[in-house]
Amino acid sequence: MAIEAGLGDLPLLPFSSPSSPWSSDPFSFLQSVCHTVVVQGVSALLAFPQSQGEMMELDLVSSVLHIPVISIVRHEFPRESQNPLHLQLSLENSLSSDADVTVSILTMNNWYNFSLLLCQEDWNVTDFLLLTQKNSKFHLGSVINITTNLSSTDDLLSFLQVQLESIKNSTPTMVMFGCDMESIRQIFEITTQFGVTP
Repeated sequence: MAIEAGLGDLPLLPFSSPSSPWSSDPFSFLQSVCHTVVVQGVSALLAFPQSQGEMMELDLVSSVLHIPVISIVRHEFPRESQNPLHLQLSLENSLSSDADVTVSILTMNNWYNFSLLLCQEDWNVTDFLLLTQKNSKFHLGSVINITTNLSSTDDLLSFLQVQLESIKNSTPTMVMFGCDMESIRQIFEITTQFGVTP
């Protein structure tokens, strides 16, 4: 299993070899991951698992260490876990647009109940909405438009608190469109307080 982290390429982790003693010992596996990943201050992982077992190991890593993991796989692996920090992206189907990629990620992770958060009024979400309407499993909750509230952190905070309070029990997933990195950082801080997965 190869892993790419935000600090540059990490070597193949020692637990990835089937002949290594780590492959059957979850404690040694986590100890190795903690040493290799957490000590270096990595905030997210990009992984290329080759088997269902490696997918389960990555699921464990993301849930125990609270680190987002994006697994890029040749063929989609069935998942029993509902871990919101572990995303699976299959290369099996070529996706032609951002809308296709977003719908694919939502589908692979069984995130059918979602709300939209728009940071730019001119952001076109029509293709995305059409794709979700074609699948009866999807349910669109609220559409939150924060374009007028981005100028002040206090305004954004109070507006989002009201909006998130109204959806926190009905919509666990938030899809964001048109948000810059600073807006995303602020939104993540606020939404985690309300138990919503952005």
